[in-house]
Amino acid sequence: MKIDFKESLIAQGLNSLQKTNFPKVKYDIRSIDSINNSIIQSNKCFIKGVKDLGGKLYARAVIEEVIFNSDLCAEQVFNFLNKIRVGNHTWEDFDKAPNSIFIIDNKIYYVGTGGWYMMDFYKKIELKMKEK
Repeated sequence: MKIDFKESLIAQGLNSLQKTNFPKVKYDIRSIDSINNSIIQSNKCFIKGVKDLGGKLYARAVIEEVIFNSDLCAEQVFNFLNKIRVGNHTWEDFDKAPNSIFIIDNKIYYVGTGGWYMMDFYKKIELKMKEK
């Protein structure tokens, strides 16, 4: 389904970071507005596995696709998000559950899982999505 970027998990995570320790961390800080201005469209879907993992528990995830107006814009935002992910615990303010973020052309994909018990599923989803 099509969504407003401001409703996306990525935007909510960035907003959360700005309210917590994010300004104290030395990154190339970008405003949400400048990111929002380079986006053509944002999409979101929810997936749920069919195999019962026990106790009526099924693998589930949310997948977001953010389409930028150029490969360069997508790459800059992706690199910015990766700086946050690597090197410290700042990303935990963004999302505590296992997740994946990757780029294909002018699109950034975010795969968020239902929690730690679904730890390996996000990797499988990413690999499947990268197949051509």
